[in-house]
Amino acid sequence: MTKLTCPSCGCSGDEELFGADMEWRRALMIALQLPSDCGPLVGRYVKLFAPLKRNLSSARSRKLLDEVSELVLAESIAFDRASYHIPSNIWAQSLQIMLDKPDLQRPIANHNYLIKVAIGQLSKRADIDQTERYEVRRNSEPSRTTSAGMQAISKALDPELPEIPGAEREDWLYKARSDLVGKGMNEKFIIAPLIEQRAREMYQEAQNGI
Repeated sequence: MTKLTCPSCGCSGDEELFGADMEWRRALMIALQLPSDCGPLVGRYVKLFAPLKRNLSSARSRKLLDEVSELVLAESIAFDRASYHIPSNIWAQSLQIMLDKPDLQRPIANHNYLIKVAIGQLSKRADIDQTERYEVRRNSEPSRTTSAGMQAISKALDPELPEIPGAEREDWLYKARSDLVGKGMNEKFIIAPLIEQRAREMYQEAQNGI
């Protein structure tokens, strides 16, 4: 029987594997729905779960392809007590960041790091219009933010904080958002400038050993 190899994830097996296996067919059908900017990257990303110089098993490749495809195609994702709408171009950027990361330890264990990178990229997209919309809402709507949340806002807006090195930036943005949520801040007011300021503050505290 002819042996075939998937050009995306590197899985090898009998030709019947790719046509007769219902789970494989389901995973491949989902993958075919991926946006064009994500499709090739998803296949390469799946390979990050394999140890160096080894291929993933058929079952593992199929499961990962299914998981990451559904993640990219989801209307929104829930992560760390928050919900995010992540467009395909952000997923594509995040996948590429992981593929280009020279110090990434393989094999990776789950999709959590990819999700954190995507959330960080989503935060970067915030522009001045988002800030202006926030100011309008803040001035026209009754505040639903708790007192702890208001303290978090004041703290997040402290000026003159150090730049975060690029290699560490995504992790600190993720930690900062989680910190603001944990302090009781209303999620509708957690916009990119606040996350950026809090991330820099937490980074400075870590550097100072606080």
